[in-house]
Amino acid sequence: MQKTSLSFVILTAILVIVFLMDPLAQYGAVEANPYTFAPGLHVYSPTSGLTYIPNVVINFKIYPQNNVTDIDSFSYNLDNNANSTLTFRIRAENHSVNGIVYTVYPITVYKTIENLANGVHTIAVYAHNSNGTISSIINSTITIDTTLAIPYTAFIISPLNQTTYNTTQVPLTYTINKEILWSYYRLDSTKSSDLKNFNGNISLLALSEGQHELTLAVTTKTSPTSQQPYQTIQRIVFFIDPTAPSLTPTLTAPYLPPNDRNAPHLEPTFYLLPISIIVIIIAIALVIFSRRKTFQRITGKGFES
Repeated sequence: MQKTSLSFVILTAILVIVFLMDPLAQYGAVEANPYTFAPGLHVYSPTSGLTYIPNVVINFKIYPQNNVTDIDSFSYNLDNNANSTLTFRIRAENHSVNGIVYTVYPITVYKTIENLANGVHTIAVYAHNSNGTISSIINSTITIDTTLAIPYTAFIISPLNQTTYNTTQVPLTYTINKEILWSYYRLDSTKSSDLKNFNGNISLLALSEGQHELTLAVTTKTSPTSQQPYQTIQRIVFFIDPTAPSLTPTLTAPYLPPNDRNAPHLEPTFYLLPISIIVIIIAIALVIFSRRKTFQRITGKGFES
């Protein structure tokens, strides 16, 4: 009987923990605003009056009325210089409103203008229509201040820029004292599709002899000027030469302050409630078992199982 009761207590404790922690695990899983797909222009960046460091993203969506558009292409210019073409994509999105699913086909543009000089800049974006007309979409004046980006820029430990290694395996590691959302790298390529996500430190394997170009993109949780994510992009060139003098890269773990870790984590207080309930349940069980034993000694018989 005691073994059965103890098993019941343990099972109850487990069920209580699952019941309590399930809503906690779901905390923060908030559905996106379903009304953000209303027909029209939705500009996410750039915003006039803001300070950027040093890259600026042109990012907007156009939700056509009844999914029909007469836009043929997009272009932009920086500081009233020559226009450059903007690539775009049209991809289906499903949005649910009051149980009804709507399928829409927005036009999405995403372009990063990198390494702008300090100072004030103007960015203009235009839509070129099939009837030959041109519509102004964005006309923003922004400021660039690269000094604000220093604490938010990853310090690359390995590989070092303009350095020659005599091994075909080189560690990729960096350090940054900010909370990281994503980190990507790209080797010997200029295509966005070749960016690979990685966490912590990895090794670049099977490197061929000769020159290599590494692109490192790191997105931190906040930026120097707002609570929005912020991305820095760095490019370095290194070389592989088996005959070069020995230079063994040291794989050093990046330092992050205790409350600013790269990996997601839960605070200790997250566990206090379930642990407290377990302790209470076990205490109650011990009291019940103790009274049963006392009753058995007095009466000389036990409970029926």
